[in-house]
Amino acid sequence: AFLRTCAQRLLEVSKGKEEISYASLGSGYLRFDFGFLEYCLGLGIPITAVHVCDMSYDNESQSYASHRVALAQFAAWFGDRGVDVYAHSSLEKFCFRARSANLLPMAVIQVDCSELTWVFDQQVKPMLEEVLHYGGLFCALTAREGASHAGKVGAADAWGELWRLCPESGRIKLFSKLRYRPGYREPQVLAEGEELPPAMGH
Repeated sequence: AFLRTCAQRLLEVSKGKEEISYASLGSGYLRFDFGFLEYCLGLGIPITAVHVCDMSYDNESQSYASHRVALAQFAAWFGDRGVDVYAHSSLEKFCFRARSANLLPMAVIQVDCSELTWVFDQQVKPMLEEVLHYGGLFCALTAREGASHAGKVGAADAWGELWRLCPESGRIKLFSKLRYRPGYREPQVLAEGEELPPAMGH
């Protein structure tokens, strides 16, 4: 459901554009990104470049070898369809490469990466305001505390946030909070004043 939410929003903001890029933070083995990119291309969204960012893409990482295989397969699969894939091992490297190559993303996706949720205000938010296209999106899906205890209703729920970079201010603004529940096709939209639970640790 979150995949469809992100794709539909990206379809809306990419109308009239001949080509766009998106970025994925904490992308790991690229399972979400494979399905997301396939879905977006099927909708006709003109994605020609993807930035994937994860510490495991550093060649000093203990899991680098297996992640390198996943990256190679991902890049080969979508390269045949006209999509360039750029891998980065840190937010700083992603930000530098995106700006220097003028490949600013129309959307940044973050799925199940609580480490980045914890440093959102200090690191992620300033980076987004530097690299996103005006009107671009930040879409995050995170497991959160408060509903994580065994047997408690909502234990498997996930929480989505949709942000947009406002052209007028150059700042990102939260415009939708969503709760995804197992068995429900559509998310629950949270009220404007309803707070999200804290992000879960491992």
